[in-house]
Amino acid sequence: MNYGDLLVEHERFYGDENRACYYDEYMKHKDWSSWGSSVPVIEVIKLFGFVLSWDPHFEGDVAIFCRAYRQVYPLLVRLQGMTIDSVDLHNGDLRADLKEIFDNMAHCTRERRYESTGASKMLHTIVPELFVMWDRKIRKGILGNENRKYGTDYIDDFLPRMQQEAIEVRTSCAEKLKLEQDQAIEYVSKHAGGKTLAKLIDEYNYMKYTLIRMRQ
Repeated sequence: MNYGDLLVEHERFYGDENRACYYDEYMKHKDWSSWGSSVPVIEVIKLFGFVLSWDPHFEGDVAIFCRAYRQVYPLLVRLQGMTIDSVDLHNGDLRADLKEIFDNMAHCTRERRYESTGASKMLHTIVPELFVMWDRKIRKGILGNENRKYGTDYIDDFLPRMQQEAIEVRTSCAEKLKLEQDQAIEYVSKHAGGKTLAKLIDEYNYMKYTLIRMRQ
């Protein structure tokens, strides 16, 4: 993916999708300092509100989320500093941790319903440089089947594809503008309102696979 195409779709996303601002509002009002080994109920309610603004069928349970979050928190701490373009997805132990995190978040719902789309959204807001959000149409467009929704599908197939896209964005920007690789990431983020590369890839996927099908 060329970095220019990514920036074009970012502009289209904010121009064509009325709900685009919900993400910005949530991230702006998120109390990052309160997200330690546990998380206040009010923060979970704010998070669920964001998820519901995009997925009205989401059935998150606050108490179950809090327990799941405490359980995976030691694993989340290990993800600090990891980004979608640089994370070592060949590391088997790391992949196992990511799957455990994803599946735990997906099960923090009433009657143990598996909330795959919701899990990706929640995890992105917790580690916004690493996790890329998805939905049914994105799964169908990229993986070929919307029911490939589990942690193993996300970590073993979807995330590596998103990493390849991220690397292509970084490389195309660095080569075109004669920048170092880290400077290229900073350039793309700066020209997209400070969004992380993982968020911009989601916007690209949404424009390509979700919004166009919603209008058909």
